[in-house]
Amino acid sequence: KLEFIPTSLKSYNVELHFDIAKYGESLAVIPITANCICPVVHIEKPEIDLGNLFINHPYNCSIRLIDESEFPAKYEFIPSNDTSQLQAKTEVRKPNGSIEPLQSSDFNFTITPVQLGPIAITQYIRIYGNEDAPLPFITKAVCTGPNIVLSSPTINFGSVQLLKDSTHILKVHNKSLIEANFTANITGPNGGFRVSPESGQIPPNGTFELNVTTNMDDNIQFSGKLNLIFDNLNPILVDLKANGIGSPVVPSIEMTDINLGYIFTERPVIKKVIFENRGRKPQEIRWVQQKPKVEGPGSPNFTFQVKPDQVNIDAHDQVEFNFIFQCNKTSTFSLNLTCNTTIKRKRVDLFTPVFSGTFVHPIVKLSTNQIEFR
Repeated sequence: KLEFIPTSLKSYNVELHFDIAKYGESLAVIPITANCICPVVHIEKPEIDLGNLFINHPYNCSIRLIDESEFPAKYEFIPSNDTSQLQAKTEVRKPNGSIEPLQSSDFNFTITPVQLGPIAITQYIRIYGNEDAPLPFITKAVCTGPNIVLSSPTINFGSVQLLKDSTHILKVHNKSLIEANFTANITGPNGGFRVSPESGQIPPNGTFELNVTTNMDDNIQFSGKLNLIFDNLNPILVDLKANGIGSPVVPSIEMTDINLGYIFTERPVIKKVIFENRGRKPQEIRWVQQKPKVEGPGSPNFTFQVKPDQVNIDAHDQVEFNFIFQCNKTSTFSLNLTCNTTIKRKRVDLFTPVFSGTFVHPIVKLSTNQIEFR
Protein backbone atom coordinates (compact mmCIF):
# COMPACT_ATOMS: atom_id res chain seq x y z
CA LYS A 1 0.00 0.00 0.00
CA LEU A 2 1.44 3.31 -1.09
CA GLU A 3 0.33 6.63 0.41
CA PHE A 4 1.29 9.79 -1.44
CA ILE A 5 0.85 13.13 0.35
CA PRO A 6 1.84 16.19 -1.66
CA THR A 7 3.19 19.16 0.24
CA SER A 8 3.00 21.90 -2.40
CA LEU A 9 1.17 22.84 -5.57
CA LYS A 10 3.27 21.41 -8.44
CA SER A 11 3.71 18.46 -10.77
CA TYR A 12 5.47 15.52 -9.16
CA ASN A 13 7.71 13.07 -11.12
CA VAL A 14 9.49 10.75 -8.70
CA GLU A 15 10.62 7.12 -8.55
CA LEU A 16 10.07 4.43 -5.98
CA HIS A 17 13.21 2.23 -5.62
CA PHE A 18 13.20 -1.28 -4.14
CA ASP A 19 16.34 -2.42 -2.34
CA ILE A 20 16.96 -5.99 -1.13
CA ALA A 21 19.54 -6.51 1.53
CA LYS A 22 22.54 -8.64 0.46
CA TYR A 23 21.37 -8.59 -3.15
CA GLY A 24 21.64 -4.98 -4.15
CA GLU A 25 19.99 -1.59 -4.42
CA SER A 26 17.38 -0.33 -6.92
CA LEU A 27 16.58 -3.82 -8.04
CA ALA A 28 13.17 -2.48 -9.10
CA VAL A 29 12.05 1.07 -9.92
CA ILE A 30 8.47 2.24 -10.14
CA PRO A 31 7.92 5.75 -11.57
CA ILE A 32 5.37 7.95 -9.73
CA THR A 33 3.83 10.99 -11.39
CA ALA A 34 1.21 13.35 -10.00
CA ASN A 35 -0.10 16.86 -10.46
CA CYS A 36 -1.07 18.48 -7.16
CA ILE A 37 -3.89 21.01 -7.41
CA CYS A 38 -5.98 22.94 -4.82
CA PRO A 39 -9.76 23.36 -4.87
CA VAL A 40 -10.89 26.81 -5.93
CA VAL A 41 -12.90 28.37 -3.10
CA HIS A 42 -14.26 31.88 -2.76
CA ILE A 43 -16.43 33.79 -0.26
CA GLU A 44 -19.81 34.74 -1.71
CA LYS A 45 -20.02 38.09 0.09
CA PRO A 46 -16.68 38.96 1.71
CA GLU A 47 -18.02 42.19 3.27
CA ILE A 48 -20.68 42.01 5.99
CA ASP A 49 -22.40 45.24 7.03
CA LEU A 50 -24.35 44.66 10.24
CA GLY A 51 -25.55 48.26 10.63
CA ASN A 52 -26.09 49.50 14.18
CA LEU A 53 -25.21 47.09 16.98
CA PHE A 54 -25.72 47.47 20.73
CA ILE A 55 -22.61 47.32 22.85
CA ASN A 56 -21.90 44.05 24.70
CA HIS A 57 -24.72 42.24 22.91
CA PRO A 58 -23.82 39.12 20.87
CA TYR A 59 -24.90 38.87 17.21
CA ASN A 60 -24.86 35.69 15.11
CA CYS A 61 -23.23 36.10 11.68
CA SER A 62 -22.26 33.85 8.80
CA ILE A 63 -20.42 33.87 5.48
CA ARG A 64 -20.91 31.39 2.63
CA LEU A 65 -17.92 29.48 1.23
CA ILE A 66 -18.32 28.12 -2.32
CA ASP A 67 -16.16 25.32 -3.75
CA GLU A 68 -15.96 25.82 -7.52
CA SER A 69 -13.88 22.71 -8.16
CA GLU A 70 -14.61 19.01 -8.46
CA PHE A 71 -12.53 18.28 -5.39
CA PRO A 72 -13.48 18.60 -1.70
CA ALA A 73 -11.87 21.42 0.21
CA LYS A 74 -10.89 21.87 3.83
CA TYR A 75 -10.60 25.24 5.56
CA GLU A 76 -9.75 26.87 8.87
CA PHE A 77 -10.58 30.24 10.48
CA ILE A 78 -7.76 32.72 11.12
CA PRO A 79 -8.73 35.55 13.53
CA SER A 80 -7.54 39.13 13.23
CA ASN A 81 -4.25 39.90 14.90
CA ASP A 82 -4.22 43.70 14.60
CA THR A 83 -5.75 46.41 16.82
CA SER A 84 -9.18 46.00 15.21
CA GLN A 85 -9.71 42.94 17.37
CA LEU A 86 -10.17 45.33 20.31
CA GLN A 87 -13.38 46.65 18.76
CA ALA A 88 -15.33 43.41 19.19
CA LYS A 89 -15.04 39.85 20.40
CA THR A 90 -15.37 37.07 17.86
CA GLU A 91 -16.40 33.57 18.92
CA VAL A 92 -16.25 30.59 16.60
CA ARG A 93 -17.58 27.22 17.77
CA LYS A 94 -16.22 25.31 14.77
CA PRO A 95 -13.08 26.95 13.36
CA ASN A 96 -12.42 24.09 10.90
CA GLY A 97 -14.63 22.51 8.27
CA SER A 98 -14.94 21.01 4.81
CA ILE A 99 -16.82 21.76 1.61
CA GLU A 100 -18.09 19.15 -0.79
CA PRO A 101 -17.17 19.47 -4.49
CA LEU A 102 -19.21 22.10 -6.34
CA GLN A 103 -21.11 22.83 -3.12
CA SER A 104 -21.24 25.59 -0.54
CA SER A 105 -20.95 25.72 3.24
CA ASP A 106 -21.88 28.37 5.79
CA PHE A 107 -19.24 29.46 8.26
CA ASN A 108 -20.94 30.71 11.44
CA PHE A 109 -19.49 33.00 14.06
CA THR A 110 -20.67 35.35 16.81
CA ILE A 111 -19.54 38.95 17.18
CA THR A 112 -19.93 41.01 20.37
CA PRO A 113 -19.01 44.72 20.06
CA VAL A 114 -17.18 46.13 23.06
CA GLN A 115 -16.15 49.57 21.79
CA LEU A 116 -18.45 52.44 20.80
CA GLY A 117 -18.19 53.80 17.29
CA PRO A 118 -17.44 52.34 13.83
CA ILE A 119 -16.25 48.74 13.66
CA ALA A 120 -14.23 47.21 10.81
CA ILE A 121 -12.58 43.86 11.50
CA THR A 122 -10.76 41.86 8.81
CA GLN A 123 -10.48 38.11 9.43
CA TYR A 124 -9.51 35.20 7.19
CA ILE A 125 -10.37 31.76 5.90
CA ARG A 126 -7.39 29.60 4.90
CA ILE A 127 -7.90 26.77 2.40
CA TYR A 128 -5.71 23.76 3.10
CA GLY A 129 -3.15 23.31 0.37
CA ASN A 130 -3.51 26.81 -1.01
CA GLU A 131 -0.21 28.63 -0.84
CA ASP A 132 -1.80 31.97 -1.69
CA ALA A 133 -2.88 34.45 0.97
CA PRO A 134 -5.93 33.42 3.05
CA LEU A 135 -9.35 34.63 1.91
CA PRO A 136 -10.21 37.86 3.77
CA PHE A 137 -13.68 38.89 4.89
CA ILE A 138 -14.60 42.16 6.61
CA THR A 139 -17.21 42.67 9.31
CA LYS A 140 -18.47 46.27 9.52
CA ALA A 141 -20.89 47.84 11.99
CA VAL A 142 -21.52 50.86 14.18
CA CYS A 143 -21.56 50.13 17.91
CA THR A 144 -23.99 52.21 20.00
CA GLY A 145 -25.33 52.35 23.52
CA PRO A 146 -28.98 51.78 24.45
CA ASN A 147 -31.71 53.55 22.48
CA ILE A 148 -33.57 55.72 25.01
CA VAL A 149 -36.91 57.41 24.23
CA LEU A 150 -38.62 59.79 26.68
CA SER A 151 -42.35 60.37 26.98
CA SER A 152 -41.66 64.13 26.92
CA PRO A 153 -38.54 66.16 26.02
CA THR A 154 -39.54 68.92 28.49
CA ILE A 155 -41.62 69.18 31.67
CA ASN A 156 -43.66 72.33 32.32
CA PHE A 157 -45.54 72.25 35.63
CA GLY A 158 -47.33 75.52 34.89
CA SER A 159 -48.55 77.50 37.93
CA VAL A 160 -48.04 75.66 41.22
CA GLN A 161 -49.06 76.73 44.71
CA LEU A 162 -46.07 77.53 46.90
CA LEU A 163 -44.89 74.94 49.45
CA LYS A 164 -47.00 72.20 47.87
CA ASP A 165 -45.68 69.19 45.95
CA SER A 166 -46.60 68.82 42.32
CA THR A 167 -45.37 65.63 40.61
CA HIS A 168 -44.96 64.77 36.94
CA ILE A 169 -44.27 61.19 35.82
CA LEU A 170 -41.63 60.91 33.10
CA LYS A 171 -41.64 57.57 31.27
CA VAL A 172 -38.27 56.37 30.03
CA HIS A 173 -38.42 53.69 27.32
CA ASN A 174 -35.43 51.47 26.58
CA LYS A 175 -35.92 50.46 22.95
CA SER A 176 -32.85 48.27 22.70
CA LEU A 177 -31.63 44.72 23.28
CA ILE A 178 -29.40 45.59 26.23
CA GLU A 179 -29.98 46.80 29.77
CA ALA A 180 -29.78 50.54 30.39
CA ASN A 181 -28.21 51.61 33.68
CA PHE A 182 -28.62 55.25 34.65
CA THR A 183 -28.32 57.88 37.34
CA ALA A 184 -30.50 61.00 37.56
CA ASN A 185 -29.89 64.42 39.08
CA ILE A 186 -31.27 67.93 38.75
CA THR A 187 -29.31 71.13 38.28
CA GLY A 188 -30.59 74.70 38.17
CA PRO A 189 -30.12 78.18 39.61
CA ASN A 190 -33.26 78.20 41.79
CA GLY A 191 -33.64 74.69 43.14
CA GLY A 192 -37.25 73.69 43.73
CA PHE A 193 -37.09 70.36 41.87
CA ARG A 194 -36.27 66.79 42.84
CA VAL A 195 -36.31 63.39 41.12
CA SER A 196 -37.01 59.93 42.45
CA PRO A 197 -35.44 57.42 42.19
CA GLU A 198 -32.00 58.78 41.48
CA SER A 199 -30.70 55.61 39.82
CA GLY A 200 -32.04 52.49 38.20
CA GLN A 201 -31.80 49.81 35.55
CA ILE A 202 -34.17 49.46 32.62
CA PRO A 203 -34.43 45.96 31.11
CA PRO A 204 -34.26 45.44 27.34
CA ASN A 205 -37.40 46.87 25.68
CA GLY A 206 -38.63 47.92 29.12
CA THR A 207 -40.08 51.13 30.58
CA PHE A 208 -39.11 52.98 33.75
CA GLU A 209 -41.06 55.75 35.51
CA LEU A 210 -39.32 58.72 37.08
CA ASN A 211 -41.17 60.98 39.53
CA VAL A 212 -40.13 64.59 38.99
CA THR A 213 -41.48 66.81 41.78
CA THR A 214 -41.48 70.56 42.29
CA ASN A 215 -41.93 72.35 45.60
CA MET A 216 -41.33 76.10 45.36
CA ASP A 217 -40.87 78.76 48.01
CA ASP A 218 -41.03 81.96 45.97
CA ASN A 219 -43.28 83.72 43.46
CA ILE A 220 -40.87 83.43 40.55
CA GLN A 221 -40.42 81.19 37.55
CA PHE A 222 -38.28 78.22 38.48
CA SER A 223 -36.18 76.45 35.87
CA GLY A 224 -33.79 73.54 35.92
CA LYS A 225 -32.51 70.55 34.00
CA LEU A 226 -33.05 66.88 34.66
CA ASN A 227 -29.80 65.10 33.79
CA LEU A 228 -30.15 61.43 32.80
CA ILE A 229 -26.74 59.79 32.64
CA PHE A 230 -26.75 56.36 30.96
CA ASP A 231 -23.85 53.98 30.54
CA ASN A 232 -22.38 54.25 27.02
CA LEU A 233 -24.50 57.31 26.13
CA ASN A 234 -24.11 61.05 26.19
CA PRO A 235 -26.16 62.69 28.99
CA ILE A 236 -29.82 63.31 28.14
CA LEU A 237 -31.14 66.69 29.35
CA VAL A 238 -34.79 67.47 30.09
CA ASP A 239 -35.80 71.12 30.62
CA LEU A 240 -37.90 71.79 33.74
CA LYS A 241 -40.13 74.84 34.27
CA ALA A 242 -42.61 75.90 36.95
CA ASN A 243 -44.20 79.15 38.10
CA GLY A 244 -44.73 79.66 41.83
CA ILE A 245 -47.96 81.28 42.99
CA GLY A 246 -49.39 82.03 46.42
CA SER A 247 -47.59 82.88 49.64
CA PRO A 248 -44.85 81.12 51.60
CA VAL A 249 -46.33 82.29 54.93
CA VAL A 250 -47.64 79.41 57.06
CA PRO A 251 -49.75 79.98 60.21
CA SER A 252 -49.53 77.78 63.30
CA ILE A 253 -53.31 77.15 63.23
CA GLU A 254 -55.99 77.00 60.58
CA MET A 255 -56.95 80.59 59.79
CA THR A 256 -60.62 80.14 58.96
CA ASP A 257 -63.18 79.85 61.79
CA ILE A 258 -61.56 80.40 65.18
CA ASN A 259 -64.02 79.87 68.04
CA LEU A 260 -62.73 80.98 71.42
CA GLY A 261 -65.63 79.33 73.23
CA TYR A 262 -66.67 80.76 76.62
CA ILE A 263 -64.40 83.51 77.91
CA PHE A 264 -64.65 85.77 80.98
CA THR A 265 -65.65 89.40 80.91
CA GLU A 266 -63.74 92.30 82.44
CA ARG A 267 -60.31 91.03 81.47
CA PRO A 268 -58.35 90.73 78.22
CA VAL A 269 -58.32 87.39 76.47
CA ILE A 270 -55.32 86.74 74.24
CA LYS A 271 -55.15 84.29 71.34
CA LYS A 272 -51.60 83.71 70.09
CA VAL A 273 -50.86 82.70 66.49
CA ILE A 274 -47.40 82.24 64.94
CA PHE A 275 -46.73 83.03 61.29
CA GLU A 276 -43.66 81.41 59.70
CA ASN A 277 -42.09 82.70 56.49
CA ARG A 278 -40.76 79.64 54.66
CA GLY A 279 -39.79 81.67 51.61
CA ARG A 280 -36.51 83.18 50.54
CA LYS A 281 -37.64 86.84 50.69
CA PRO A 282 -39.14 89.03 53.45
CA GLN A 283 -42.94 89.06 53.60
CA GLU A 284 -44.96 92.13 54.68
CA ILE A 285 -48.02 91.24 56.75
CA ARG A 286 -50.92 93.64 57.41
CA TRP A 287 -54.16 93.11 59.33
CA VAL A 288 -57.42 94.86 58.45
CA GLN A 289 -60.33 94.76 60.92
CA GLN A 290 -64.00 94.91 59.99
CA LYS A 291 -66.77 96.09 62.31
CA PRO A 292 -67.48 93.38 64.88
CA LYS A 293 -70.94 91.95 65.49
CA VAL A 294 -71.71 91.99 69.23
CA GLU A 295 -75.01 90.78 70.69
CA GLY A 296 -75.96 90.97 74.35
CA PRO A 297 -78.08 92.79 76.96
CA GLY A 298 -77.42 96.45 77.50
CA SER A 299 -74.64 98.06 75.55
CA PRO A 300 -71.56 95.82 75.76
CA ASN A 301 -68.27 97.63 75.45
CA PHE A 302 -66.30 95.30 73.13
CA THR A 303 -62.67 96.06 72.27
CA PHE A 304 -60.18 94.27 70.06
CA GLN A 305 -56.62 94.75 68.85
CA VAL A 306 -53.92 92.71 67.12
CA LYS A 307 -50.25 93.18 67.97
CA PRO A 308 -48.42 93.79 65.76
CA ASP A 309 -50.93 94.86 63.14
CA GLN A 310 -48.21 95.32 60.50
CA VAL A 311 -44.80 93.66 60.30
CA ASN A 312 -42.13 92.34 57.92
CA ILE A 313 -41.21 88.68 58.44
CA ASP A 314 -37.69 87.91 57.28
CA ALA A 315 -36.92 84.86 55.19
CA HIS A 316 -37.10 81.64 57.21
CA ASP A 317 -38.17 83.58 60.30
CA GLN A 318 -41.38 83.72 62.33
CA VAL A 319 -43.50 86.29 64.17
CA GLU A 320 -46.05 85.84 66.95
CA PHE A 321 -49.34 87.75 66.67
CA ASN A 322 -51.48 88.46 69.74
CA PHE A 323 -55.22 88.83 69.16
CA ILE A 324 -56.63 90.59 72.24
CA PHE A 325 -60.38 90.59 73.05
CA GLN A 326 -62.17 92.25 75.97
CA CYS A 327 -65.80 93.02 76.90
CA ASN A 328 -67.43 94.35 80.07
CA LYS A 329 -70.72 92.48 79.73
CA THR A 330 -71.99 89.08 78.75
CA SER A 331 -72.36 88.85 74.99
CA THR A 332 -71.56 86.90 71.88
CA PHE A 333 -69.36 88.32 69.18
CA SER A 334 -68.16 87.64 65.65
CA LEU A 335 -65.21 89.47 64.13
CA ASN A 336 -63.95 89.26 60.54
CA LEU A 337 -60.27 90.00 59.89
CA THR A 338 -58.29 90.19 56.69
CA CYS A 339 -54.59 89.44 56.49
CA ASN A 340 -52.95 90.68 53.31
CA THR A 341 -49.50 91.01 51.80
CA THR A 342 -47.90 92.35 48.65
CA ILE A 343 -47.01 89.92 45.87
CA LYS A 344 -45.43 91.29 42.70
CA ARG A 345 -46.58 94.85 43.65
CA LYS A 346 -50.15 93.71 44.14
CA ARG A 347 -52.04 93.48 47.41
CA VAL A 348 -53.20 89.92 47.98
CA ASP A 349 -55.44 88.59 50.75
CA LEU A 350 -53.76 85.68 52.52
CA PHE A 351 -56.25 84.79 55.23
CA THR A 352 -59.74 85.91 56.23
CA PRO A 353 -60.28 84.38 59.67
CA VAL A 354 -63.53 84.76 61.59
CA PHE A 355 -63.09 85.00 65.37
CA SER A 356 -66.10 84.23 67.55
CA GLY A 357 -66.83 83.59 71.19
CA THR A 358 -69.12 84.17 74.16
CA PHE A 359 -68.31 86.43 77.08
CA VAL A 360 -69.68 85.28 80.44
CA HIS A 361 -69.42 86.56 84.03
CA PRO A 362 -67.46 84.32 86.33
CA ILE A 363 -69.78 82.65 88.84
CA VAL A 364 -68.38 81.90 92.25
CA LYS A 365 -70.38 79.66 94.58
CA LEU A 366 -69.29 79.10 98.17
CA SER A 367 -69.74 75.75 99.78
CA THR A 368 -71.11 77.47 102.91
CA ASN A 369 -72.29 80.92 103.85
CA GLN A 370 -71.03 80.78 107.44
CA ILE A 371 -67.82 79.75 109.14
CA GLU A 372 -68.11 79.05 112.84
CA PHE A 373 -65.00 78.81 115.08
CA ARG A 374 -65.30 76.90 118.37
